[in-house]
Amino acid sequence: MRTARPAAVSAGGILAGGAGLLVALLRAAFVAVLLLLQPVVSFICAVAMLLGLFVAVLFEISVVGPTFSFLGMVGASLAFGLVLILYNALIAWLLR
Repeated sequence: MRTARPAAVSAGGILAGGAGLLVALLRAAFVAVLLLLQPVVSFICAVAMLLGLFVAVLFEISVVGPTFSFLGMVGASLAFGLVLILYNALIAWLLR
């Protein structure tokens, strides 16, 4: 009866496995930091967006209205919402 020979381990296979493990560990650490910062980022982006919209409307109905760039301010405020969406999408993509 013949016994099975162990497969030869190549240096390339060990290096590829080690590199894959290193990438997975770095990715996990990066996701952990992003998840720890998520409440802070969510709060800052939400407050900036809501306050920006409030200030844009307030300035538009005030005396400064004719010289105030309403659409620019609304666009900047909504950009904070987009940043929050992209932040959460990055976390979801890294966790897949």
